[in-house]
Amino acid sequence: MFRTYGYAGVFLFMLIAFAVILNGGISLDENAGNTPTPTPGNGGNPASSCGGKYNLSYPFQHLNFGDPACNFTKSDLYTLLKQTDPANADYWFFTVIPCESGYDPDAINPNSPDPSGAWGLYQMGRGKNGQYDHGDVIWQTQTSNAVNYNNNLIANGIGWRYWACASSRW
Repeated sequence: MFRTYGYAGVFLFMLIAFAVILNGGISLDENAGNTPTPTPGNGGNPASSCGGKYNLSYPFQHLNFGDPACNFTKSDLYTLLKQTDPANADYWFFTVIPCESGYDPDAINPNSPDPSGAWGLYQMGRGKNGQYDHGDVIWQTQTSNAVNYNNNLIANGIGWRYWACASSRW
């Protein structure tokens, strides 16, 4: 490439590539840009970054779906887990959540096995695998969905296999 275009050509190519990345990149996915917008939870302002707490500039996010009321705290999450799934609360809180989302209720992974991405604290889908496979909801519902979904998996002998970060329990 250097011999054909010289350093100036390579620099120009890199500059253009960087500009494309900054502007959201190029997607070869025919559905790119058509990802449905998540439905924010009850109350609050889904357009709020909660005073800069959340980065809403992700290419297809632009909404605070996980914490529109700006009331998420790790302490409240841990309390909710202790109430919802006392036997596994510590595992969820200290192993699964920090690995899957870094405690970000608005986390999105567009490169998950689910074509619509993985969403929220537990990096769940948008309903592809049933009613509880929803991470695109407020953080309290994300927690309820993850616990219910996992309980269904356990009842079917599958257990924690939905979450790569829970591989120690496979």
